[in-house]
Amino acid sequence: MLNDKVYGIPCIFIVGWRGEPGTKDEPQHIYQGKVTVKLLEDMDIETMIVGKETKEEELESKIKKFKPILQAGKSVAFIVREGALSYNEKVIYENDNKMFREEILRRITAVSGEDIIVSTTGKTSRELFEIREQNGQPHKYDFLTVGSMGHSSSIALGIALNKPNTRVWCIDGDGAALMHMGAMAVIGSKSPNNYIHVIINNGAHESVGGQPTVADKINLGQIALGCRYKASYHATNLNELDLILSGIEGKQGPIFIEVKSAIGSRDDLGRPTTTPIENKTAFMAYLMECD
Repeated sequence: MLNDKVYGIPCIFIVGWRGEPGTKDEPQHIYQGKVTVKLLEDMDIETMIVGKETKEEELESKIKKFKPILQAGKSVAFIVREGALSYNEKVIYENDNKMFREEILRRITAVSGEDIIVSTTGKTSRELFEIREQNGQPHKYDFLTVGSMGHSSSIALGIALNKPNTRVWCIDGDGAALMHMGAMAVIGSKSPNNYIHVIINNGAHESVGGQPTVADKINLGQIALGCRYKASYHATNLNELDLILSGIEGKQGPIFIEVKSAIGSRDDLGRPTTTPIENKTAFMAYLMECD
């Protein structure tokens, strides 16, 4: 956002107003929404708020006002309220993979026992929470990463280094892993032998709409090995996944597992019924029991 301050290159920002005061949203967006306008103003970025009621003439008038600001090398921003924009065409994202993420998570929770699990933000954590509920299991084993896309692997690394006698699983997504791929180099260099890094790869940012990633065009397993993971595995069906999960028992990590997944989840998929703070508190209490 500082291109105009450093290089004098203006930008036009289109900012979706997640967490707008007075609207219901996810916990990670509430504070950000509260400070969105002020944050832009503090950076000397002139703004316009766009809502359902905004008329084309108002936009045209504001664009005319913005032109000399842009010509002077300064940035501007349109802050877009929920529902302000619409698109009538139906967009379907899909791939040829057969496994669904929830099935994959069930396989992992079946073998992880009392291991620690750190799950990435979005539907992965939502499904993990519901699986524990359905199984009558406590949630204390799991840290559900909220609003920190791409950071689950680093969180899991910190735990693995501090709890060397407890196996730690990071259940990651392809979009999240791509966002902070440098974390894999740190994991490999620290080489915790109790670390298992699972990337569920559906080639999409599913939790925010299904937009495609580039994960199907690169070899994540080779990247892991290049980062000095001890072993890399790849599963395209449940039988392959079961063999991998049983075969890694007792093996030294860090271990990398890529699991190819379909896009999609249950229509009735819920959200965690505990707050992020309650999740953190229960998880930290369990960490005190681990060594």
